[in-house]
Amino acid sequence: LGKYDPTTMTATVMALINSDRGAVFVACHDTQVVGFLMASLTPLFMCHECYVAAELAWFVLPGYRSHGFGIGLIHALEDWARAHGAAGVAMSGLSKYPTLSLVYERAGYVPSETGYLKVL
Repeated sequence: LGKYDPTTMTATVMALINSDRGAVFVACHDTQVVGFLMASLTPLFMCHECYVAAELAWFVLPGYRSHGFGIGLIHALEDWARAHGAAGVAMSGLSKYPTLSLVYERAGYVPSETGYLKVL
């Protein structure tokens, strides 16, 4: 669905950092970045003053998974969402990672939607 472009990625990250409705969280081990989570506050269509913190991208390097980095990023997002008055947090995952649902369920998340994508 497009080729990775570092310039676009940098612009997106900076826009989130500089926005009062965006956030970027980074997980580090010693001096190495091992993961990140990006999110934004999104209005709920059925509630004029309600927002959800929607995960935009979440990644932990394979060698650092199952070591608490991912759940630490989720907890940071939840704290940020609460501080910004969000009604909830929406996480998603690629279908090629079926065990991701276990991570979400352990963290108290419940399935809410199934997403589909069509490349045009």
